[in-house]
Amino acid sequence: MAIKPGFPPTVVNPTGNAAVIFLHGLGDTGRNLSMLASAFRLPHVKFVFPTAPTRRVTINMGASMPAWFDLYDVQSIATGRNDKQGIAEATTYLGQLVEEEIKAGIPAERIAVGGFSQGGHVALKYSLTAQRAPAACVALSTWLEPDTQTASTANLATKYFLGHGTADPLIPCFLLETTKSALASKGVKDVDLRTYQGVQHSTSMEELDDVRDFLLRALSDAPPPTREEVERMSVRELKALLTSRGVDTHSFLERSEFVERAKALL
Repeated sequence: MAIKPGFPPTVVNPTGNAAVIFLHGLGDTGRNLSMLASAFRLPHVKFVFPTAPTRRVTINMGASMPAWFDLYDVQSIATGRNDKQGIAEATTYLGQLVEEEIKAGIPAERIAVGGFSQGGHVALKYSLTAQRAPAACVALSTWLEPDTQTASTANLATKYFLGHGTADPLIPCFLLETTKSALASKGVKDVDLRTYQGVQHSTSMEELDDVRDFLLRALSDAPPPTREEVERMSVRELKALLTSRGVDTHSFLERSEFVERAKALL
């Protein structure tokens, strides 16, 4: 079951050849967060900023606000005593948004997911268990508890960016290392971990620049090669292409294997 937001996502650069679906934090909206698109300066990327439904949030004395799931208290964040049903529903909804982009013509290997705070938590959970592994996951000022579901083998190629302010009073920075360890325990190896001195529960221009560079690597602006161009590529060029798309080529022995896998991505 998925959640049902009250209004559609805010979309920036609707004609992009790649997509980033980014989830806001507690009490925020997709429209407000959409200003990040201008900071990322990636005109070839379609940005989708959904808004969570309004619900009562326990940690905020039961006040109603946009939230992907309920939060009970500060301690529950670190211990993993979370609103599991709410998280599952939000993760399903994120999967639906990804499927919409795929149906619109953007392949899964050109789609990244991400989020801030509890939005980042949902993005991490989705990236580990999705049937269609995203190319990348950006998780800012968030957390992932050690008992997270096992990642599927196909998802281990997803690239991760973890960013956190050292002065965050809401989601303490030590949870960044906990998150990295949780990912490592699932077999995830491609993790770009960054901390930002003095930054509280927010972002900074330095962090946004780092995210831009990360997304540019994960979702290159270079047009995909044609099938004929793939046929003419050397093994070295084929390996570079496949690696950039998150494909593990260590088991490939023959050039024909590289060519066949590269064509499958087109």
